[in-house]
Amino acid sequence: MRFRCLVWPGLVWAYLACACGGLPPEVKRARDLLERGWYRDAERAADRALDGYPGHPVLWRVKIQAAMGQRDAQRAVALYKEWHTTRQPGPDSHDRVVLRRMALSTLWQGLRVPSGRVQARTIQAIERLEIEKLARDVADRITDDDDVVAAAAAVALLRSDFNAPRVATQLLSSEVAEARAIVIEGIGRKIRSAARGDLLPFLADPSPAARLAAVRAVAAMNDDRDNARFIAMAERDGEGSIRAAALRVLADSTRAWHRSADRATAVAAARRALSDHNSAARLAAVAVLQRHRDIEALRRVMQSNDLPSALRAAAALHRATAGDNRDRDRAGDRGQQAVFALIDRALADLAPAVRVAGIEASVEVMPVTLTKKLSRGRLGDASDRVRLIAARVLLRIGERGGATAALVTALDSAEVDIRVEAATDLARLGHPRGLLALAELCQSADDPAIRELAVRRHGDIDKLTMGLVTALADSSPRVRVVAAETMLRVAD
Repeated sequence: MRFRCLVWPGLVWAYLACACGGLPPEVKRARDLLERGWYRDAERAADRALDGYPGHPVLWRVKIQAAMGQRDAQRAVALYKEWHTTRQPGPDSHDRVVLRRMALSTLWQGLRVPSGRVQARTIQAIERLEIEKLARDVADRITDDDDVVAAAAAVALLRSDFNAPRVATQLLSSEVAEARAIVIEGIGRKIRSAARGDLLPFLADPSPAARLAAVRAVAAMNDDRDNARFIAMAERDGEGSIRAAALRVLADSTRAWHRSADRATAVAAARRALSDHNSAARLAAVAVLQRHRDIEALRRVMQSNDLPSALRAAAALHRATAGDNRDRDRAGDRGQQAVFALIDRALADLAPAVRVAGIEASVEVMPVTLTKKLSRGRLGDASDRVRLIAARVLLRIGERGGATAALVTALDSAEVDIRVEAATDLARLGHPRGLLALAELCQSADDPAIRELAVRRHGDIDKLTMGLVTALADSSPRVRVVAAETMLRVAD
């Protein structure tokens, strides 16, 4: 890949010097010490210079970056908070220059933590962000003893380092399944159809992770010669998630089907998959039947006791017959009454996931007026998740009032991931409670996975908060890396 160059300290200093008519000698000395890597001396020099130049941005940036250089992220974050307050914060008063530098330092340090998986995720973040300044550090890890690290590095530099293709090819034979999966995904993404012959054998890899990577890589090549392989995997693979993935490939609306025999075989496989013990495989089978317009089979599914699949089939039938000029605002015909009865059954089910499926199906098959009434009624459901989905459906159809109130209530849910989702939705709406709650969840959630989710959601809404800044010093190296990548996207 080609790495792009983000703004680096030397360019920032040059810009500031020109903009300010040249730096004062004391400020310049602190900056020069930092650039030489003498972090403690740079911080002391910045402290002394602040007596004469209080609030000077270069001096505060030197102090913060010096703390990061000494691998003291906690102190760097504390200094940033102090600097942020000094700058008289407004709605968007974050110092994006220093935040980008803190994030870059975090990624540089992520390449040096003991965990190989964290190093690999750091490399993948650097690849996604195309950070040219760290390309050499990534290249140094192509020969790492940890196959997962070496795989991530080889994929990142597959098109720009002469060693990378050779190492990637060797790692296809690695005993570490995660390393094989990383290389399969990378080769499929970067080499594409030219690597088809090399990747086909991995559809039979003993590792589910490697097989899944191969399914995705080969499917992206959209070669109808592979349809038979995916049909076989949908029927015979021992892993439910792989069977579901193969069925989703067969349901892909952009996939080529030049042989009618393959289509017939795919439909037959999907019909058999309706009894698969894996729920994701059953839902994917309905999608295959929809793709190939097997109306008869969809109607049978709609009559089944598998409510999630029945609801999906009802929505598929509605889309397939949308051109029959039925008036959606009149629920008089037998077909519509059957669908509405199905949704009523789902909403009365004891399982929250089934009630969620009923609410989501209503958007597709019911008139807006009925969907609105149904979703409003579910705002009082016993399940936090059902109430969240009902609020989202109301937002989707333009009903903000009751939905916003329900989302605010969801911020107190005992399920922390529900709080993250509600906070994200409120932040998208511009509600002040949303961004505040999301920032708090970056710091307060006991589970690192929840903190990571809250950090990622900042990227979804493209907002900076002090919670995201604090995550750069999180106790979990993985959360720190995710925070750094999110920071660089949002602060760019």
